[in-house]
Amino acid sequence: MTCENEVLESMPKAFCIALILTGNVDGAEAAVLRGIAALDSNYICGHHLIRQTSIAAIGRHLDFLNQAEQALSILPPELYRVLLLAPKLRHCFVLRILLGMTPKLSAEILGRPVLEVDDALGAALRSLAVAGDGGSNAQPKPDEQTPRGLELVRLGKK
Repeated sequence: MTCENEVLESMPKAFCIALILTGNVDGAEAAVLRGIAALDSNYICGHHLIRQTSIAAIGRHLDFLNQAEQALSILPPELYRVLLLAPKLRHCFVLRILLGMTPKLSAEILGRPVLEVDDALGAALRSLAVAGDGGSNAQPKPDEQTPRGLELVRLGKK
């Protein structure tokens, strides 16, 4: 497969990742376009598009709470709870788990120390586990809770 074909095949994944990171279609589209623009013309491959798109999406500072409804209507239900994570936790989870980036690369993209990224990933996993079992385990710390206004009840969790 050529790198051009790899980039074309990576576009849906790049868009999906950007949608989870930004919470809205417009932000995701802008992040993908910035990701494309940031590619090195001498070495264009799919994983570089995903990395550059992630960097662009994380750099966006939007009113996420008001925009997440749009993402919920597009993403598969399995990813709904990821949108409920606080931005720092969501970013770490997406880079480390969904994209499988190394701690060092994730820390570099986020501009945070590796230990902080690992701590945030752990908090994200705990928050997702609590949300997944109906909250029977200990609740996350207040700074790790889901954003106000987005509740699991609205996502079909009763």
